[in-house]
Amino acid sequence: MEISTERKCSRSYVFDYLRVVAMFGVLAVHLSQQFPIPGSLLKRTMGMGAHCVQIFFVISAYLACGYFFKNGATTIGYYKRRALRILPTYYAAIIAAMLWVEFATNGYNPDIFHLGWTRYFLALNTILPSADFWQWNNAFGFWTMTDFIFFYATVPLLIKFFNTFLKCSIFFFICLLVARLSHYAGSMATDTIFSHLQQMITWSPLVQMAPFALGMMTYFAMREDKKSYAAIILVATAMLPIPAALLFSILTCLFILTVKEADVHIHGRKRTLLQFLSKYSFHIYLTHLLSLDIGSRIAMHLFTPSTLAFYAAKFLVFISCTFILCLFLEIIQRLSNRMFSPRNEF
Repeated sequence: MEISTERKCSRSYVFDYLRVVAMFGVLAVHLSQQFPIPGSLLKRTMGMGAHCVQIFFVISAYLACGYFFKNGATTIGYYKRRALRILPTYYAAIIAAMLWVEFATNGYNPDIFHLGWTRYFLALNTILPSADFWQWNNAFGFWTMTDFIFFYATVPLLIKFFNTFLKCSIFFFICLLVARLSHYAGSMATDTIFSHLQQMITWSPLVQMAPFALGMMTYFAMREDKKSYAAIILVATAMLPIPAALLFSILTCLFILTVKEADVHIHGRKRTLLQFLSKYSFHIYLTHLLSLDIGSRIAMHLFTPSTLAFYAAKFLVFISCTFILCLFLEIIQRLSNRMFSPRNEF
């Protein structure tokens, strides 16, 4: 594959903004499920944060494409960077969750395929069905990691075939078609043997490839200066009967097309806070559901459920555990970087 040098431009904070928005969106939806939220409008607004996961998908695809158009980029280097950035912290989060489950609940029910937690280590949890969805397909929100890993594993192949704006646009519509057919197949599925089969199909890597394809298309639209064409495609797609999650992906791409090369000035504490939250957004993303579960169980032992004291204790434990677990993941990340690569991730 021919590699060229990408046009240099001043630092844009658009991805920092998007990471922080996505992180708070995901936090909002899970907090709204765990705490009493006054007002139906506020609760519905926080519930929309469930679709912010796709913002992470779009960002990941955009940046992954960008790597392959830098001087000295190689497929091996790409896999090394992605593995060092994702796997150490993800595996550490799995181990923390596994230890907590064994400590707090005496373990999950046996897996129908006898894989147990190996499902998560091998990123098979949204590929293989199970008899208990919330244990073996989506424990602590780990369903998204299968989609991340699947995309990262296939990027070098995808970039060989879909390396222009036009080709990525075609790829996006192929992904839309695959998602539509998969949703139809999921609607015909039953939970006779496997639990929540329809939901598992909806969250499978093939169905969730569309937001990644949007990120790739947006990257090449920026690279080839075809932002207006991309905007037309995005707006036209938004008018179709599409899932709300994909609409959030489209809005993310429109934001990138509009703001990416703008002269954004952020100074002092605002810039420091933005960069700090962006840097640790992935840690928080991986650990917040585990922290919520720990907070719920500890608060339940101390106070009567559904009381003010119960929710206050639950929130305090949640904040404390998130901080501790993020610190744990950061230590793991730094150790792995020191052992295998002294250079920071792009």
